[in-house]
Amino acid sequence: MISFSTVKDSGLSGRGGAGFSTGLKWSLMPKDESMNVRYILCNADEMEPGTYKDRLLMEQLPHLLVEGMLIGGFALKAYRGYIFLRGEYIEAAEKPASGH
Repeated sequence: MISFSTVKDSGLSGRGGAGFSTGLKWSLMPKDESMNVRYILCNADEMEPGTYKDRLLMEQLPHLLVEGMLIGGFALKAYRGYIFLRGEYIEAAEKPASGH
């Protein structure tokens, strides 16, 4: 099992512009493991002006997005995963969904 303190100590942070600590974010998950509504969300909306990193990742390296969600989902004991994205990125989103 992945330790939240290990993730905190690693300095891993989000890529959304605020650089929020991934370990801190993960530690905010409810501790009650009997909850059957646990999911992981990938925010690929790209609200930051002039950035296209999420779209590029989904179009060129979709397996990295899926792999990251699988690792995070395993660590958080998530049952489902969702990708939130802009409507303009539907074509890019079809790549992770199709496995190509």
